[in-house]
Amino acid sequence: MTFPVYYNFSLDPDPKVGFQKAPFFNVVSHRGVSVYGGAGVKDGTEKIVDAIGAIGMPISLCGDVTFKKFKSLEKQLALGKNVSSIVKNLEKQLKSKDSNVVAEAQEIISAIDSAKDDVKEDIALYREADPAEAIKLINLFLKTWPKDDSAKEYKDAIADLKKAAAEKAKAAKEKAKEK
Repeated sequence: MTFPVYYNFSLDPDPKVGFQKAPFFNVVSHRGVSVYGGAGVKDGTEKIVDAIGAIGMPISLCGDVTFKKFKSLEKQLALGKNVSSIVKNLEKQLKSKDSNVVAEAQEIISAIDSAKDDVKEDIALYREADPAEAIKLINLFLKTWPKDDSAKEYKDAIADLKKAAAEKAKAAKEKAKEK
């Protein structure tokens, strides 16, 4: 199964109209996350376009955070940039007397944690499907979260992934020669 996926849950679909009369449909991103569920054709179509556009794009460390108090961090939070000092500073802000600062700091920390989990899931998927892509993602992960508990495991896996990537590339060349 590939993503994004479009599900049409109609008991009696009209083949002439397609999904425009679907009573409900769900759009699932390439990361397996439901990004839309409803009957609105316009909204659903926009979400399909967004989901397709997100394929191959790096994972956002900001999530859906609306930056107000920490606007300067928005461009600093990118996969491949070390976020350790930023997280430490945000954790200090959790002790602020300003509830808006505390709420936004917590929201950013949560988004970073969620992004870390997303990257780990993508690494797990790519390790089997595309070892070369897994290596790229592991290197970005190690730059972003160098002290994470998974860092040693990922570093150790790179040599095997390089071998697997070379074998896959060799097999692809042989297959191309056969054609």
